[in-house]
Amino acid sequence: MLKLKQIFTIKRILIFLISLCVILFFVGGCSFRLMDWQWYKFKYLGAKNGGGYVVEPELYEDINKNGIHAKLSNGYYLSREPEKVEIKQINSRIKEEVVHTLVYTDSNGVNHTIFYLRGFIYTEYGLWLHGDEGGGFHWDIERELYLGDVSRRFYLKDNKWVEVEN
Repeated sequence: MLKLKQIFTIKRILIFLISLCVILFFVGGCSFRLMDWQWYKFKYLGAKNGGGYVVEPELYEDINKNGIHAKLSNGYYLSREPEKVEIKQINSRIKEEVVHTLVYTDSNGVNHTIFYLRGFIYTEYGLWLHGDEGGGFHWDIERELYLGDVSRRFYLKDNKWVEVEN
């Protein structure tokens, strides 16, 4: 028992844990993301929910067939207004971004979304050196990573979003 106490001292345990954190910091590209549970939640949300959402399938197929400048089958044209972007904070480092890309405005002035992109943004903290000799070097300690697969499509079926193969 005495031998076991000599091997597992507080000092050795602390040295091991600090060494493990330093190794993970450098393996993660001088970033703390491998030690952050929010990083794994971000990867899960992006892989499961990131992509394009088709709200009105018949109008979306009409746009794919005739192009974005043609009149839609409901008699309206796509809106020329800039895309509407909604950003919602999920937790301290993860944000959800929804970009309404295909929208038409009816005769009452109400905007209707045909298609929107949904992605996730992760704020990563670390230490990155940027720049060059002419422009000068600088250190960045924070950056944002985006995750959302534009090629994935989700359609609303029976009040549930279902992924459809392209």
